[in-house]
Amino acid sequence: DDLPDLKSFSLICYSKISEYDNLVDRPRFVDGTHIYNEILSHMTRLHTFTFYISTENYVKDSTLRLSNNDIQETFKNRENQQVDCTVDYVDDVFVLCKIFSLPFRFDRFEWITNNFSTMIFNSVTYLILFDRVSFKHEFFVRVARAFPLLKYLSVHNIKPPFWRFSKPHLVDNYSPIAEYLNLISLHFGFVSNCYVDQFLNETKTSLPRLIKLKVNYRQLKSVTENFTRNETQRNCAMVKRLIIPGLIVFPEDVYRYFPSLIYDEYFRDLAHICVMEESGIAKYKISVNIDTNTYHAIEEILEYCNMTKGLKDTAASSQRSKQEESTRQLWLSTDCVCFDVDSTVCVEEAIDELAKFQQVGAQVEAITRSAMGGNMSFRQALQTRLNLIQPTSERLEQFLENYPSQLTDGISELINLLHERHVPVYLITGGFHSIVDPVAKQLNIPLKNVFANRLLFHADGSYAGFDENEMTSDSGGKGCVIKYLKTKYNYQRIIMIGDGATDMEANADGFIGFGGNVVREKVRDNAPWFVNSFYQLIGQLRNNSIDSISQTNSDDQLAARTYSTEIKTI
Repeated sequence: DDLPDLKSFSLICYSKISEYDNLVDRPRFVDGTHIYNEILSHMTRLHTFTFYISTENYVKDSTLRLSNNDIQETFKNRENQQVDCTVDYVDDVFVLCKIFSLPFRFDRFEWITNNFSTMIFNSVTYLILFDRVSFKHEFFVRVARAFPLLKYLSVHNIKPPFWRFSKPHLVDNYSPIAEYLNLISLHFGFVSNCYVDQFLNETKTSLPRLIKLKVNYRQLKSVTENFTRNETQRNCAMVKRLIIPGLIVFPEDVYRYFPSLIYDEYFRDLAHICVMEESGIAKYKISVNIDTNTYHAIEEILEYCNMTKGLKDTAASSQRSKQEESTRQLWLSTDCVCFDVDSTVCVEEAIDELAKFQQVGAQVEAITRSAMGGNMSFRQALQTRLNLIQPTSERLEQFLENYPSQLTDGISELINLLHERHVPVYLITGGFHSIVDPVAKQLNIPLKNVFANRLLFHADGSYAGFDENEMTSDSGGKGCVIKYLKTKYNYQRIIMIGDGATDMEANADGFIGFGGNVVREKVRDNAPWFVNSFYQLIGQLRNNSIDSISQTNSDDQLAARTYSTEIKTI
């Protein structure tokens, strides 16, 4: 369809695609004629057309060979726009054709061969070099000058140059050093050892900012002379991430040769235990050792970082299992239990409900989510919310009368069980005494065991602020209460249960994340033990299993197995 009113449009795709060819009967290559007939003629009001298009084809008929001039001719007598192109015959039949507007505006330039334009590409930061004709040193010097802001470089060429350097370039006036002053990432694909030497040898190339290197281990070992060669050490000195396909644990001499390399203890700890097989990494190593083709296919798909992540995820899972078991044992012998109130003991966030009652619910709920996700200080959030709500003593009484707090399923049974076991229970919350104290009475928790904030009112009942002397009125307040309890009662083992980041960071001896009302992703992912129902904790206390709660009625059993959660991204 025609697009006469189109004013601005951007499409960038660096993957190979064939869908366009299926819709348009394209000639061998996209050229000026094709662009005008199939694109520009449909956009009569188009002011500027900036493009970079690469097409490839197989041309078996030698009489149909095209040159750069042939492609350039198709742009003549068109719009007054500068265009350049390159036509590369990679072999006898495979042809790459690139056309692009000038000045070049894109940050990627791919599959550059020996035949590339002599202009300066100031916008390009990502470059792929590929040819089946050998690269010479002068080519790499030319690339460095043509792409001065280059950051990411990938090299693919298995054909070695026919020449060899017998002397360092520092004394060869005719061979200047290739200076890649901004290059931070270098990837060697299928290359001859000569090209690894070309870049790592400081007498040929300068790489002062290189921090990421992907290379074959045998080639690296050969070029660096078993990690002892002086000429190649300078360009390796800043590398922090070394990607060697098929190799998880590096020998000690690698770390000595790459002094900035991030040493990951996970490798050393996990390299010789069966968890590698469980994570699938052993299978990967076997496949690449047995099947070379599989190795090279996987090398291009699986980055070393993914394998590192797999190891770390496995280690983290193992560590978390230990933490959960430790927390479960602590739960059975704790000196006291501290509960958060909002979204834990009670279903709702009381301040959000009060805000709705005052007609500012949406604004306050957004601030609450940010605070519970750990994205802003508690006092800042509390002040902001209360300034919006402006509760009066009269409106607060009306709210409590019409909207009493709703207890979470299982909390009454759990606290009764803790009382039976003579385990003190505390409520620690950023909420307010006027709302939390009735909850404590309902659960038979002494009011002296409630740590909350206190609203202040003027003589006429208007809002005057909150008591900033309360421990829970600022960030880290729950941690202050935990410390206070330890000091006053000499508690050695305190469990904190809650749904929010402030509960997890209270520095109790054990933390149990609760997701029965709302799941905070930060808590779910980092809590040593995360539960979705208080019946899980009841079961652990009684028979160490939720499935053996025989004393509760059928409704309780149903609730223990059919509780639902709301997933929220904080």
